[in-house]
Amino acid sequence: MGSSYVKKYEVLRQVSDLRHGLDLYEKGIDTMEVNFALQADSQSRLAMMHRFAFSETADSWNLERAKHFGELAVNNASSRSVDRAQYLTNLSRIFHTSYQKTGNLEELNYARELSVKAVDLRPSTSTAFFEEHLTQLGFVTLDRYMATGAIADLDRSIQIYESASFNYPSFRPEWAELQMNLSLAYRLRFQRTHTPGDLEQCEMLSLRVIELKSDSVYQGKAWQQLALTNLDQYERVKAFSSLEAIGHVDAAIQNFREALRVTPPSIAARQSEYLSNLGVAYIARYKMTGSAEDLDQAADTYQKAIEIKPEAERDNSLSAGLATVFELRSGQGSNADDIQQALDLLRATLENSSVPLQSRVEAGMRMMYLQASIGKWDEANRVSNSILGLIPLLTPRFLGVADKQQLLRSLTSFASDAAAVALMADQSAFEALSVIELGRGVILGSLIDLRSDISELHEKHPDLAGKFIELRDQIDAPIPSTQTYFIELQRARQKIRELSQRVREMPGWETFMNSAAEDEELTPTEWELRMDVDDLAEDFPDLASEFYELMDLIDEPMPSIEDQMSQRNNSSGEIERLIREIRALPGMGRFLLAPTEMEIISAAKEGAIVVINISQYRCDAFVIHEGQIGVVPLPGASLLDVQDLAKRPLDDECVLEWLWTTITLPVLDSLGIIQTTGSSWPRIWWVPTGPLASFPIHAAGFHRDTPGMSVLDRAISSYSVSVRAIIHNRQYRAKHTAKQKPHKATLVSMPKTPGHASLGFVDKEMKEVERMCSSLQLSVTRPETVRNSVLEALTDCDVFHYAGHGRTDPLDPSQSSLLLSDWKKTPLTVGTLLDTNIQQRRPFLAYLSACGTGRVRNEELINEGIHLISAYQLAGFRHVVGTLWEVNDEICADVAAGVYEVMCAEGMSDISPSQGLHQVCRKLRARWLYEMERRSMGLERQGDISKRFDSQINRIPADVDIEKQGRDAILEDEDQTGPLHWVPYVHYGL
Repeated sequence: MGSSYVKKYEVLRQVSDLRHGLDLYEKGIDTMEVNFALQADSQSRLAMMHRFAFSETADSWNLERAKHFGELAVNNASSRSVDRAQYLTNLSRIFHTSYQKTGNLEELNYARELSVKAVDLRPSTSTAFFEEHLTQLGFVTLDRYMATGAIADLDRSIQIYESASFNYPSFRPEWAELQMNLSLAYRLRFQRTHTPGDLEQCEMLSLRVIELKSDSVYQGKAWQQLALTNLDQYERVKAFSSLEAIGHVDAAIQNFREALRVTPPSIAARQSEYLSNLGVAYIARYKMTGSAEDLDQAADTYQKAIEIKPEAERDNSLSAGLATVFELRSGQGSNADDIQQALDLLRATLENSSVPLQSRVEAGMRMMYLQASIGKWDEANRVSNSILGLIPLLTPRFLGVADKQQLLRSLTSFASDAAAVALMADQSAFEALSVIELGRGVILGSLIDLRSDISELHEKHPDLAGKFIELRDQIDAPIPSTQTYFIELQRARQKIRELSQRVREMPGWETFMNSAAEDEELTPTEWELRMDVDDLAEDFPDLASEFYELMDLIDEPMPSIEDQMSQRNNSSGEIERLIREIRALPGMGRFLLAPTEMEIISAAKEGAIVVINISQYRCDAFVIHEGQIGVVPLPGASLLDVQDLAKRPLDDECVLEWLWTTITLPVLDSLGIIQTTGSSWPRIWWVPTGPLASFPIHAAGFHRDTPGMSVLDRAISSYSVSVRAIIHNRQYRAKHTAKQKPHKATLVSMPKTPGHASLGFVDKEMKEVERMCSSLQLSVTRPETVRNSVLEALTDCDVFHYAGHGRTDPLDPSQSSLLLSDWKKTPLTVGTLLDTNIQQRRPFLAYLSACGTGRVRNEELINEGIHLISAYQLAGFRHVVGTLWEVNDEICADVAAGVYEVMCAEGMSDISPSQGLHQVCRKLRARWLYEMERRSMGLERQGDISKRFDSQINRIPADVDIEKQGRDAILEDEDQTGPLHWVPYVHYGL
């Protein structure tokens, strides 16, 4: 009876019928005889009816009843019941629906756990609905990727969907939905990895659904997927070909219109979604053409999308899209109402806790910039504070470095601009500096938290300290990668296609495996249904053997990371709860919180800390010195100037002189560092932000003019990625003084690297370093030059010296590496080092004698400060010496010898590495000045060369071979280094 009323509702759409049907169904269950199996089945059905009712009425009561009856069904079902998997899948769908309403990640994780259990029951239950269980698991796994950005979930969802596709015939209604989910997953992976094959797969799957004339709902989805691939192609080419880009946008508009045409108007939610995305396409075309008509069409499209969608179902995409229209109109000079309407729409998204965090953060940033554009500094500052509260949630601890990088790309300039906004809103220097500290270096900051000193906790609450360490180690462990699996899978498929073509060229085998030629994603199961490779084995056993081997490889399941990811996920939630518990204890209220004003001030006891902030609104230096935090305005600097100078060689004298005039001279004057005499040199720790992070602040000055007009003549410079990193290192030093002096050195030399130029001075450098290590009474080890051996040696050394090629990854800073013999297969990357924790040992020095070990090429991630130097420092080294860009091979040997000479003379104190680098740079500069003077006198070259040279070649000293190789791993794409070979060497540390 209850079911009949529900069916009646589906026809007449009377809510009273739906409620009456549910009420009757519940009463029927209450009067049912005690039969757990029958009750479980009825309870699961009722739970799904309530889920359906929620989707129709948006009444939370229905959702709670769905959870209640779904749980009862699972609990009442016997572990041996063939239907238990179905009940688990149904309950997973219910909690997945609840997550979509609330945005509560715990509900999504629970939904996924239920799906995993359902799939795991396959061996002992009916397999009739196994693909259904797999599809639900793929659905929640893909949704978790979209919620957290964990690429492992995205890869896993593709594998799950492909597995589910194997036995799904195309005539089943679920087949089209499965193809669309798989298509979406491939498109999302393209957006993440930019692998063209993924976008091709997305397009192929969409066309397959269209060609088979599936249900109109899925026809519409397929047309939309095609349109979205058009927009992805537009994003890929818009910077290079406006004509091609417009072609992709026009195709997207046409495909969105087709999606609207085939979708019944009664499906309002779907129609609204397609209209919303059509609005995105119109905006894209407006940005290419500037046509007001496109902007008007975008506005009309978004308005229509809002009108036809029930208010309870409207999501942030509609608000964000319409806000974009108002923003663009405001830029055309429209009235202030456009800005206010945009702000209202963005605020609704920012304050909606059920909206994905990435969307909330992006909405908040757009609000801040809009308010700043009209001078509403107080309002902009309040919004920036809201964003700062969301950033830690955006990058939960269980995510890996690569996943966090992806999520933080949109925050490139946020921290610098938000700090400038705070100053414009008359906030204190400490409050503005806190914005910088919280909004940049997020990834390294989270790792610093995990590796912070907890000796106080251990003394007061050893049990909690033990639990914290256990959870920390689980989160801090390396995340397994599925990348190798997919590479090998693609290679195997390609090899099968090639072998199949060879067989078809043989007489009598023309039709062999034709499907394999047509379909890149065929599985061994499908092949075996269409042909028998045994036939080939009778005549060509060796060739058939190759096929079998490749087919077995494809049939091999992807290495499971379920347990590791689930453990990291659970540990992440547990450690957050544990941290809250610890902070509630007496005297532990500041546990792992951002440093206080006094902690920041105390960090400058050994020398000034200078944070240089470059923003589109203003440029300032935050100077921490003598018990206070001050702000030194830098009116001569601008973001545009820095961006323009960044395009030039950064050792250009014009760059160094600009840095002196606009930045370092005002800072030094504020510190009272006018001239340095004698042996007592003041120290400065520089923390540059934004694009300035790649500039050689320590080398700023007029080096050819009056002595003392440079930083090098006034102070010893060191660098840090953040003030927090300095505090972290100082705290460890204060509480973990070395029980014995350093006694082990690990030396790794790569004079010859596979695939790269030989380095003629590496052996000379290592010979000198080894000799001086002996003088320092360090026992020297030289591990095998492969990653695992070097990593093992790192855990038991006090000094680590590498001489060879460095590689800076242009897209992913975590993949930058020091090149070893096995660099092609198992590179020693930043990501690997960030997974290495030798904090307790506190090794003394990591000397990285290679190119660009302190460089970040990806401008979107420059504020994260992820490079080889910071990786070694975070691993536990107290000092790291590295380079900002390409370095000269011979000069590398000279610099290393000079640094170690000072360490031999002064001892291995915390001043000796920076002092040694300072002294050797001054000596090299003096040599350079001497050569410049000789050249200007005509002793080396003819002609008037005493003037300032714009040409880099003309400024190279006569005794330097301009063809001499540097230590960069990608030499062919780089400019040759200039003559100021002492400039790129930097010190990070205490």
